[in-house]
Amino acid sequence: MKDFFKMTHVRERIFLTTLIVAAFCIPMSVRVSTYSLILLSVAWLFCVPTQAKKDALRVNALRLIPFALYCLVLLIGLLYTENYKHGFFQLEKNSAFLVVPLIFGASPKTRKRPVLLAFAAGCCFAMLINITFATIRYTTDHSIENFFYYSLTGPLDFNPIYTSIYLLFSIIIILEFYSMKVLGKTDYVIIVTLLIFLFASLLLLSSKMAYFVSFVILIIASIEVFRQRRRLLLLCGFFLVVIIAYTLNNSFIRSRWEEALSIKGLGVLSKDVIYEGDVNGLTLRLLTWKFGLTALSEKPVHMITGVGTGDTQDFLNRMYEKHNMAITISPTEKYGYYGHNAHNQFMQSYFRAGIFGLLVTIILFWAVLKDGFATQNKLLIAISLVIMFFCITESVLETNKGIVFTCFFLSLLFVNKSSNEDSDLRH
Repeated sequence: MKDFFKMTHVRERIFLTTLIVAAFCIPMSVRVSTYSLILLSVAWLFCVPTQAKKDALRVNALRLIPFALYCLVLLIGLLYTENYKHGFFQLEKNSAFLVVPLIFGASPKTRKRPVLLAFAAGCCFAMLINITFATIRYTTDHSIENFFYYSLTGPLDFNPIYTSIYLLFSIIIILEFYSMKVLGKTDYVIIVTLLIFLFASLLLLSSKMAYFVSFVILIIASIEVFRQRRRLLLLCGFFLVVIIAYTLNNSFIRSRWEEALSIKGLGVLSKDVIYEGDVNGLTLRLLTWKFGLTALSEKPVHMITGVGTGDTQDFLNRMYEKHNMAITISPTEKYGYYGHNAHNQFMQSYFRAGIFGLLVTIILFWAVLKDGFATQNKLLIAISLVIMFFCITESVLETNKGIVFTCFFLSLLFVNKSSNEDSDLRH
């Protein structure tokens, strides 16, 4: 933060401040994070000089191409869609793929450290709010389930899966930054406290994919970050074992794992008509992908072009109805999986825009990962892999929280490049 006060231009200070505020607000409610991004856009328009925008664009223009291609495919999909209302809504929702990369691409190199740490602080603050409300509810109904999954993230109207993504990236940020400096006793206490709190929060959120990714992070951290800091590793390991043992002893989380690991439910995949109670989280996804691909193949042209930008959800809803996974009793009385997306971003892109939609999604992540490995930018590699892992079981780029998070941090770490990235992250 010292660099903040060394800046000579007030406009630069304002712009950096709005960046920090925007990063801090991303884990908050959709309304709060949206207002913070609007504030960032206004600050960029008025605080970044025109010449500075032009100079930055000359350097970063090529990095905007993957994001522009993603938006272009959505725009082309409007040409053959039937539901124009939803199609334009999709364009509006995905406008962040143009606006956010443009802000970072047309800005001088940004101080990344305070922005990233502000996001981690925002995640801790958001979880404190959730846990506080869960505690208040617990004193009333004495239900331990207030501290788990959707019940925990309810106060901020947040999906626990996306909260898990945010917490994972916060853990990576803390590990990365504090591996760059010699640590004193106070630093150790802060790190251990933050890591325990964030990992404990992850366990409470009960995301199975988050459990898997956090396990991978622990292994990598053990090798890279704590190579010469065995005391910290042992301390973190001790507390994590205690937390995991307690959490897995909880009937709610244990039932989720038993359901996911059970192979008995896989027999439903051979059925064509599905009844209530037949599916769990895993089989629902597998059936959606299976039935979706089958429905798409009924019109061979859709295998190439997809069903169109505005028709994807209508396509999925019809598929759910056909296989008894959704039923309409009356216009106001509907049951089943209406409105559920494909729960896989690559499938979602394929259903919507066919081969081209799938390709541009892959190109986006490939370009970012390639640059991360080329520049040895660990944070860029980490966030790309975390998002890609979750794209296997979630349509990450179909929700506001997934879109904003992806666009903001890929733009910060990939689009807005500096001549010495590692040095920039240290300050």
